[in-house]
Amino acid sequence: MKKQLLILAALLLLAAVLPFHAAAAEWEVFFDDGAAKNYIDVSSVIVFPEHKVRAWQKTEIKGGREVLSYVEMDCAGKMVAVLQVDSGKPVLNKGEAWKYVEPTEFGTARYDAWCTKRPPAAAQQPRK
Repeated sequence: MKKQLLILAALLLLAAVLPFHAAAAEWEVFFDDGAAKNYIDVSSVIVFPEHKVRAWQKTEIKGGREVLSYVEMDCAGKMVAVLQVDSGKPVLNKGEAWKYVEPTEFGTARYDAWCTKRPPAAAQQPRK
């Protein structure tokens, strides 16, 4: 029950933030397997000095469902985490952990979209 309440709170927060974010987003497809189309918001990419990159990801699932995630990639360690926004700060989802990028077509495409195709000079630096 507690987990369901946390998920509901996160969804409500995203519902409140999404209309403002979506208007300025620049979605670029990075993977499409026919069942779902995955995008990275290239305008939201933030590169950190420790080889980590954050960006919004949108997944459009066949049938009209859409999922928005805030993803952080450790490019040096080839690890990924899905973040939630808590009091305006991105934090690791409760109960989630950093995971190695899966050696699948999707995992490779997401790693490339966050790490290989995003030169640090072209991305935002984190705000202090």
